[in-house]
Amino acid sequence: ALLFLCACSSNPEPQQPARVTTAETVAPQPVTPAAPAFDALGSYDFSVSFEGQTQSGVLTITRQEGKLGGTLTSQQGDSFGLTTVTAEGRKVTVVGTIPNGPEMTMTLNFENNDKFAGTVAVQGMSLPITGTRKKS
Repeated sequence: ALLFLCACSSNPEPQQPARVTTAETVAPQPVTPAAPAFDALGSYDFSVSFEGQTQSGVLTITRQEGKLGGTLTSQQGDSFGLTTVTAEGRKVTVVGTIPNGPEMTMTLNFENNDKFAGTVAVQGMSLPITGTRKKS
């Protein structure tokens, strides 16, 4: 009888593979590509409403030696450099002095990488401005 017990202990029961059960099957989720990082550099056609008239021009934002800058060109072709350009998130603030005129500050809120809306503050007035990136 002792021999029978020893024989049984040397032949273990075959192991069954572990069964994994889940309550539900999870379908793979599509990966949404990340939106491209916002970059204000470039040229934008803009228009400003003033006393029932629309003035337009081109705003160009550049980076030189790590510092933002640029130019503003009116529809008449007058152009001047910008003294300060700052970007915080999708908000860009542009400051410049109109030749032979006052200082103006543009506050531009970009809804995407190519369109903005905001205000131009000049001589105590706040004028609406919109703009769209020029196609390269």
